[in-house]
Amino acid sequence: MTKKSNNHQFNIKDESQDRKYFSIVPNFIVNHSTLEERGFYLTLKRIAGETGSVYYSPTKLGDLCRIKKSRVYELLNQLLERGWIKVTGSIPTGHRPRRTYCIVDLWKKNIEFYDDKKKVHTG
Repeated sequence: MTKKSNNHQFNIKDESQDRKYFSIVPNFIVNHSTLEERGFYLTLKRIAGETGSVYYSPTKLGDLCRIKKSRVYELLNQLLERGWIKVTGSIPTGHRPRRTYCIVDLWKKNIEFYDDKKKVHTG
């Protein structure tokens, strides 16, 4: 059975806001991190949501993750060293400026890594 196309065009806007309720994480993160790094990264992903930016204080991040403020700094540095987050600027706070972090797009790295693994196993 063939359907006739009337060549109508539609303008559809997604208002579901479903990304408010879940995060998509590359397997590369899951398979190449410690449990603590992974949990911290997932928390950052959840906070960042659609925009990809995190504007929380170290104290608030520590409270969310149930870790000390000093450990927040250590984990941020670990994720910075891995290249999974980056510093995108700073905002004045009245004391010291607060750094702004951005979640790095790792999908290309994720795909290349797992495509290369498939080639090794099938080639």
